Amino acid sequence: NDPRSARPGTLERGLRQKDHGPTTAQQWYQYWSLIDLLPSRVMASAVTSEEDLPDHAMADDDVDGGQESPENEKSLVIPVTSSSNDVFIEIFPEEMSNIRPATLSNVLRDEGAPLKTWCEASLLYMKGKREKEGCELLTSAVDNDDVMGGSNNADRLRLLVSSGIAALAQANRHEPISATDNDEMGSLLDSLMAASKAEEEQARVRREELQGIADARFVKADSINQVNPQTWIAKGMLNLAQKKFDQAKFFFDNLTMRQEGEILPALIGMAAVKYLEKDYKGAQDLYAKAMEKFPVQSGAAVRVGFGVACYRLNEIDRAKAAFRRAHDMDPDNVEALMGLAILEMASLDSHALDANEYRAKAGSVIQMISQANLVDHTNASVQNHLANHYFWKWSPVPGMVSVECGSNVVTGSNVASSLEAGDRIRIGKELETLVAVDDEDEMADGETFKIKDTWKFDSKSNLKIWKKDYERVISLAKAAYSSTNIPGIQAESLYMLARVFHARGEMTEARELYDKAVFLDPNLYPARYGLAQTLIWEGKFGDAATSLKLLLGTCTTATDALAAMGLLDAKAGKRADAFTSLRKAIDLDPFNADLVLIEALALQQHETDYPASLDRYRNAVRLLEAQGRSISADVLTNMGVLCHETKQYEEALEMYTKALDAIESENPESVGKPDETGDSTFVRH
Repeated sequence: NDPRSARPGTLERGLRQKDHGPTTAQQWYQYWSLIDLLPSRVMASAVTSEEDLPDHAMADDDVDGGQESPENEKSLVIPVTSSSNDVFIEIFPEEMSNIRPATLSNVLRDEGAPLKTWCEASLLYMKGKREKEGCELLTSAVDNDDVMGGSNNADRLRLLVSSGIAALAQANRHEPISATDNDEMGSLLDSLMAASKAEEEQARVRREELQGIADARFVKADSINQVNPQTWIAKGMLNLAQKKFDQAKFFFDNLTMRQEGEILPALIGMAAVKYLEKDYKGAQDLYAKAMEKFPVQSGAAVRVGFGVACYRLNEIDRAKAAFRRAHDMDPDNVEALMGLAILEMASLDSHALDANEYRAKAGSVIQMISQANLVDHTNASVQNHLANHYFWKWSPVPGMVSVECGSNVVTGSNVASSLEAGDRIRIGKELETLVAVDDEDEMADGETFKIKDTWKFDSKSNLKIWKKDYERVISLAKAAYSSTNIPGIQAESLYMLARVFHARGEMTEARELYDKAVFLDPNLYPARYGLAQTLIWEGKFGDAATSLKLLLGTCTTATDALAAMGLLDAKAGKRADAFTSLRKAIDLDPFNADLVLIEALALQQHETDYPASLDRYRNAVRLLEAQGRSISADVLTNMGVLCHETKQYEEALEMYTKALDAIESENPESVGKPDETGDSTFVRH
């Protein structure tokens, strides 16, 4: 991402440098906000984790800290009524994934199992994230008169309420859409959009249908007993899912808590309402009260809700502690894993930690994200973070290669067979480039392949080679986009895809994806910066400036955006604005040599600023040398021209000589040959 200076009189090369967003994972994560968890999911998890919905004795029982945690699931026991002995069927939680609801329904019906056992069986399905199967099992019981007829009113009411809550849980779970696979990468956005619109309509119809089923169950429960807190809580959950917050408050607060006191489901329900109304302090207080009054039954889910509320209040340490405690209570809680991973990643500072410690902590974060993916491989937030990880990760390619100085042909046994045209690779520690194939048969022998850039270093052999697994990034980002209907998360998925195309130099596709990402989430700053970069590349400087102004309106400390804005203003003749932006960027990051070079580039556009520009170049060179970085021929050329114009002839000669040496060391074969613009690469005034 080194902005290379151009010859005096042009800004094109400085403006049009390829880039693909923030240059380190740390820069990306500083923008990434913690994804909202659906409070209704947190609530449903805590409410259905007990044997029953709230009753008059629930508060007293919950105070006992010796009860088993909801996460320590018990097995399902079905007595065999046809046997004279005490024979029973025992099903363990891990076995539920192999049992179809229809099969279990037949067993429960044949053995005349009480309705309480039906509810317990459904709960095991729900805990295994199989809401559909749990709903099917309860529906088969509700629709069977023989099952319902032989039970008392209390059991029937409980089954009806549980069936309605199961339908709500299924309605809240987004089914992944299936975007059409297409080798034409330019049509990827159209493919995703078409699939998204079709599935969004289907999901809306399905959600309304399931909410209607839940409502019907609750109405039927009302006909059994109109003053039962189980039904009140269930109706509050339904109104919460429908975003009818006033009605939800009525059922949680005015009815349940006024009649029954501060029981757990009502506290969680009110906390969810407060959170969705953006009253994060109120939500935090209610989650805290739920944990204080019901330390065991509140479980991991309430800790997650408390952690998210703390995050919203910028109480990061408390949020981490809450997520960590939730993870301790339930190691498979995906929301706890992701909340902790995101906050830990955001707090990593490569400058404050030594390299080994930084790698160890970063590795721990990736382990948490990978564990979350194993638990729920359809979680869009998890998939986006894995895509981000693989975007930066270099994967080793089997074998070793050799390359000659001045050549763009790489030789290595069976290495070429692991590569494809367009792959971004790194050869040794020296060169990062792209695989380029001119002929379809170029890599057929598996021994040689061409690279886009010429190897400008000494001839070497036995070099290791790495590549970026962009196909995995694309696969994960597409899956994430298809696994959610939350615009903010979909925007991040599109941003992931855009970065891949940007890195490959496919600017049109990258721009389209960036554009759609900022449409879905206007506050996704990295996507807006990427959009500006691609617009600059296409020469649409006015549109790029508009995009950067929107970014800087809310993110005033984005140094890359400030630098780009400064160059655009300089090109447009807005000198005062240009240097204000550039000086602000440098003040924010005074040791960034690239920013100083950009300021020098802008100053050299006017003859009166030549001395100031030369001074900036000298400062930049000192910074580059202190950082052990090489000085490019372009920078040395510009310094030579500026010295020449200001009549510092001896220094000008010195700079020209260094520039010639730099050109020869960068690419020996290019000396004296015309570049892509037709100009000779000899340094000249």
